[in-house]
Amino acid sequence: MEHIDHVLIVDDDREIREPVSGYLRKIGRRLSVADGGLQMRAPACEG
Repeated sequence: MEHIDHVLIVDDDREIREPVSGYLRKIGRRLSVADGGLQMRAPACEG
């Protein structure tokens, strides 16, 4: 089974966060997105 890295993007600026996450998804990366530190630490962000 191939190992797929998991990327966590944390940025409070939606204009940065969305294009970066969209690009990474497009090229097949597994990722989680958070709009700040509190959301980053939340269980919903995991996975």
